[in-house]
Amino acid sequence: MLSHLAKALGEASGDAVELHGTGFGCVLVANLNEFECLGFALGTQWPMPLLEVHRIDRRAGSTEPIAMPSDIVAPDIKRILELFKAQQHARKGG
Repeated sequence: MLSHLAKALGEASGDAVELHGTGFGCVLVANLNEFECLGFALGTQWPMPLLEVHRIDRRAGSTEPIAMPSDIVAPDIKRILELFKAQQHARKGG
């Protein structure tokens, strides 16, 4: 499941997606541009709930939580891509 989600995010971002294991599950990080990316925190219990999404500014070393529906799970690749594309669009000036 994670490889399918990472592939879809990679295609949407045009860059490789980072995968980081954590105590709660994992974080997939997809680039929005040269300095900003989105981190998708996923839990370990199937169907791997999307716990949080954060915009990461690597220049400033800061993160900002992104509003998201509470019912998204890893197999909801379409909805996760919608979140990603909305953030790409927001940074291009709407």
